[in-house]
Amino acid sequence: MLQELEVVPSVALSRADLIQWVNTKTPQTAPNGNNVPPIRKVEQLCSGVNYVLILATVLPVTYAPLSSSTRVKVPANHEFESVANYKLVQDALHRNGVLKPDVLVNEQAKLLKGNFQSNLALLQWFHGFCEALEESGLEPGQGRRQMEGSAREDTDELADSRSKKRPPTPKRTSTGTAKMRSSSAGSARAGTTRGRSDDPPAARPTVRSRSGTLNNTTTTTTTTSAAKAPRSATPTTRTKTLTRAHSATVGGRGSSPVMAPSAKKETSEDVSRLLLEKQFYYDKLRMIENLVLPVATKETVTAEEQALVSLARSVRDVLYANN
Repeated sequence: MLQELEVVPSVALSRADLIQWVNTKTPQTAPNGNNVPPIRKVEQLCSGVNYVLILATVLPVTYAPLSSSTRVKVPANHEFESVANYKLVQDALHRNGVLKPDVLVNEQAKLLKGNFQSNLALLQWFHGFCEALEESGLEPGQGRRQMEGSAREDTDELADSRSKKRPPTPKRTSTGTAKMRSSSAGSARAGTTRGRSDDPPAARPTVRSRSGTLNNTTTTTTTTSAAKAPRSATPTTRTKTLTRAHSATVGGRGSSPVMAPSAKKETSEDVSRLLLEKQFYYDKLRMIENLVLPVATKETVTAEEQALVSLARSVRDVLYANN
């Protein structure tokens, strides 16, 4: 939607002015209820919290995860939480059709580490982006209303074109339908009667009564019911079979549940976040292991080092325990 929006980074502003602007623009309370501390220096913007909260208040097309109490990480004390915040920023800009700045795409590692130059460049770009939005006259949430209105107009035009191309359906009266049914029923009776009169007498099955005489009436009734029984049972059985097959295909017993695209996307994002979190803690454990092993594997220990070596060996046993 904002492909033609020209963003000019505010490189002329001083650091003090930019920090004052970001503190004024950032809401004081996060979606999860935590207070947002003010920024004192540019390096503190490395968590991405301020950018997420600012985008939630200025974007023309609202992006729901920016207001989610579980998706926005405030405070972002760990690196994987900052990664999740920057992912929300990129998705929100992409949803609005905004070309992401190079520093956000190519220098994300420097942003996470608190590099001054990278964080300053991103802050200057965000200031220029908000100014460009104000000059365009687009209000927050206005883009979604425009998109919904245009989609509704396209749907109405498509429905009108289809109704014009579709030929009028002839109406059937109840009298004509009744006549057609009566004529078809009459022809069916005539065909049945004709078939009975044409059959040879020897081919007809007969039923002998108790008195020993042939009962033609009983013969006719038995033959007709025996012929009709499998015909009436066959469609019912076939319908039940098709119904069971359809329910099994759509989502019945034994089939896997169908997941919506939005749920798939959220699941994949949660998995990637959990993988980052797991890697983060694995790296911490590896650092602890590298610090402890040289002390725990010492063979010659003095009296002064005895307590330190004992502590290191206890930490090593905890790290290598299987339960």
